[in-house]
Formats: sequence, C-alpha cells, structure tokens
Amino acid sequence: MAQLQGFDYKKPFFYMVTIKRRIGLPAFSMLQDGKIQKNAITQAFLRVILNYHKTWYCIEPIRFFVIMPDHLHLIIKIRDIEKRVSLRVLVRLLIKALEAEFRSVFPGQFADIPIFEPIWHDWIVMKEGQLAAFRRYIKENPIRAWTRQQNRAFFTSLRDIVFMNRTWHAYGNPALLGLPVLEPFQCSRSWFPADTEWKHALSRAAHIGPGGGRREHLHEPL
Repeated sequence: MAQLQGFDYKKPFFYMVTIKRRIGLPAFSMLQDGKIQKNAITQAFLRVILNYHKTWYCIEPIRFFVIMPDHLHLIIKIRDIEKRVSLRVLVRLLIKALEAEFRSVFPGQFADIPIFEPIWHDWIVMKEGQLAAFRRYIKENPIRAWTRQQNRAFFTSLRDIVFMNRTWHAYGNPALLGLPVLEPFQCSRSWFPADTEWKHALSRAAHIGPGGGRREHLHEPL
C-alpha cells in the first residue's frame, strides 16, 4: 500500500485506486481491438464493484473503473458524512470481496493463493482538473494497453541510454531514441527563395536532423 504520510484517508475526497493481479493467475478480462472483452472473472468483479456502495454507505456508487487483464483502476468517492471509513479499510475489504468472487469462478482452486499483489496505490484528487484527467486515464486504459501489445518495439524499457552526453533510463522505441535531436524553425508561405528569411531557414535546416540538408525539400515556398 502506497499512501501519503500524515494524510487523513477518511476525508471526503475522490481517490483513484490501482490494484494489481498476482503474476501467473488467469486474466481478469481480455483485450481485443482496444476494447475490454468480458470473461467470467470480469462479470464476477462487476457484481462486487457496482454494489460495493450498498455495503459501505460512506462511499458513492463506483461508476468510473476499468477491469484490465492484470489490474484494476477505480475512482472511489468518500461521502461527506459523519460516519466514514478510511480508504485503507475500504480497499482492503474490497480486495477481500473480489478475491472471494474470483475463487467462485474456479471452485476448489486458488483457495490458499492471494489473488492481488499486497501493495496497491492511490492518488488523491486535490487539484482542479485532476478528476477529469483520472477519468480520461481510466477510459483510455484499454486502448493504450492494446497499442503496447501490438507495437512492443515502441514500448521497450531501456537502461543506460547515452543521449546528448547524458545517461538516461528510457522507455520507448530504441530506433526513435537513437535519432538526432530535431529543432523547430519558423517559415512562412510568403517567403521566396531570394528572400533573406528563406535563405536563413534553409541554412538552419541543413543542421537539423537526418535529411534536413537536402535542398530539394525546400525549393518551393512553404
């Protein structure tokens, strides 16, 4: 569990919570063309999540969430009422209920195996626009994961990349990371090859990126 030290997690805030599946267990859902394909586990989890506010009156109904193949994202809103339960308790008992539903899908299996990783993460909505950003993140999570699956070369974890005389830990396409730095410059449709501005732009382009010095790319006004 990763929580902000000294913060009162009973406060009536919005919280985005991420819970991860243990490695090697059946997928909670499937991805196809950037969309979630439900399976029996997905359906079981839906029953718990959509009804969880009936067990805990101090939270709003959970409406923004996504059940990914190997993790869950949920936005939990603690209500501004006198009797409130901390987020830690809410998540711990939610995990317990989800694990019970998971095992119901596989009778006699996984009885003594934890279904979720012991550490879960939360983000507290404290700034204007943050809630909308979290909702968008949840909505777009399936398409991002699908894109990574289909283009693994573009999402490679790389360590000790030397770039601009510095060593970086990078995440991306090794081919793109190896390109020279490209530098933007200003052009205008009103410029002609005889103009001083055009000649200056052409001179700068000769030093920018692969192919930037090929004069035929700039022989017509932009």
